[in-house]
Amino acid sequence: MRARASANLLLTVAMVLVLVGVAMLTPVLAHPVIRLASWAARVVWGSVARLAGINALRNPRRTGATATALMMGTALVAMMGVFAASARASVDELVDTTFRSDYIVSAPYGAPFSHTFADRIEKVPGVQDVARIRQGGAVLTAPGGQPTAITLGATNPASFLHLVNLHFDSGKATDWHGASVVVSQDFAEAQHLRVGQDVAIDFLGTPHRVKVAGILNQSPLALVDVITTLQQFTAMGGGSEDRLVLVSRAPGADAATVRAGITAALAGNAVVTAKSEDEFAAEQREPIDQLLRVIYALLALTTLIAILGILNTLILSVAERSREIGLLRAVAMSRRQVRRMVRLEAMAVCILGAAVGLSTGVLLGWLLQRSQADRGINVLDIPWLQLLACLVIAVVAGVLAAWWPARRAAALPPLAAIATE
Repeated sequence: MRARASANLLLTVAMVLVLVGVAMLTPVLAHPVIRLASWAARVVWGSVARLAGINALRNPRRTGATATALMMGTALVAMMGVFAASARASVDELVDTTFRSDYIVSAPYGAPFSHTFADRIEKVPGVQDVARIRQGGAVLTAPGGQPTAITLGATNPASFLHLVNLHFDSGKATDWHGASVVVSQDFAEAQHLRVGQDVAIDFLGTPHRVKVAGILNQSPLALVDVITTLQQFTAMGGGSEDRLVLVSRAPGADAATVRAGITAALAGNAVVTAKSEDEFAAEQREPIDQLLRVIYALLALTTLIAILGILNTLILSVAERSREIGLLRAVAMSRRQVRRMVRLEAMAVCILGAAVGLSTGVLLGWLLQRSQADRGINVLDIPWLQLLACLVIAVVAGVLAAWWPARRAAALPPLAAIATE
């Protein structure tokens, strides 16, 4: 537990240092990023794009500072977007590859519920197997090891083995009964456990000896590394409330009729519901979707701050270059071209902030996902469309930020601007 907390603290410090380091390097990164963007823009807008790129790089420190707000925001959005997408993909994979049940009975956010629901479901016509899953906090001590806080899962192995895909690295399913546990491979390696070994589980302050009956390739319950039997869980004094109930339909039974019977067994309870695997996965993804909505709100706030910063920088830049703009107007640059030049300069700054921020965010998101791989977030999923949308939003932000400075620059009288000291 302490090792995980220390690792998470170290990761947090490393992420903060990466963000600070990238912010300090942004003026240096401005040269290659803006030159590349300017070169691409020249294909469409010619010399106007070239001038915009030159203007953006006249003061790299100021350009970098202006882009930093957008860089920080897009980095955080990309980081959390990668992590959230990976969490969603991990949930989908876990449900798809683990459960073989037809229905999953649960309450929102994994809240416990009365065992009487499962008692009634077992009596529904057309129901074949019912597996109850319970859990509680405990402390496990391996021989010669240190006490380790765990979340102890419990189920009835006979039904559970029919409804869940279990892959034993070692041990046999037939040995999992009575005072025994099965553990995940990662947990077994960390605690140096082997099949047939006795371990001590302290539950509610009382130690209990149980035998390791099997080591699983991967825990079927994601966050639960140790699973015992309901018989042993009850003997330890564990509660009778279920966290999940897995239900299978008998061959030939009508799906609609069985589901209606299960719904009736739940007595119209608005909290505890029966769901298909797809519906259960969608329920598990809902907290992640809420996080994504927060991320979108953060992106909107970041964009607003970036617009204000770019607006301020462009107004200052136009004021400093009044004489130059007057000379450009005198040698036949049109007002439209002046407006386009200022807009392209703003877009270059936004592309700099977004490109550096998104790249940094994807890296940090990958690190965050890998740090939680042993906690169930084991699938890396990079939301490319979302990241592309962030880049488009950044470009639009540049256009919006440049609207007033561009109009002001185009409205400068050439002769008066040339006379400016």
